[in-house]
Amino acid sequence: MPDAFIIFDYDNIVDSNYVSEINKTFNNGYQVITSYRNTKNYGDNWISSGYSLWLLIEAMYLNQPRWKIGSSCGVSGTGFLFSSKVLEECGGWNFHLLTEDIEFTADCIVNNRKIGYCPKAIFYDEQPTSFKQSVSQRLRWSKGYLQVLGKYGKRLFNVL
Repeated sequence: MPDAFIIFDYDNIVDSNYVSEINKTFNNGYQVITSYRNTKNYGDNWISSGYSLWLLIEAMYLNQPRWKIGSSCGVSGTGFLFSSKVLEECGGWNFHLLTEDIEFTADCIVNNRKIGYCPKAIFYDEQPTSFKQSVSQRLRWSKGYLQVLGKYGKRLFNVL
């Protein structure tokens, strides 16, 4: 079995230094690592531009500060690494809710697995360009968040 797995969507574009950069963070002891998600289609329209701004905010004001103070970051969508050890501890990939990324993050938190952040591991992800796509995606996320809250809510509050 390999040391770790990196999850991407089929249409992601990965920076040429991605693997070497995320590997440095992995070698520093993190078993789960999220990376910097940028957009492929920032300039398509105001919707994709809005998503791009959100991803920048997520990186600069959520993941970066959490990582710097030694707190846990969050896995968001795609572009993350987890070790074979974590996969074994989880009994395989058992995250199947609508927001499996958030489910995985919640599972890491309740099991005291810190999620690291690697700002130099950059990849590019395509964002919605229509209002209908955006609303549909956000409804799916909202349902998924509620599923995660139902499954992990009590345990998450207990670790606060």
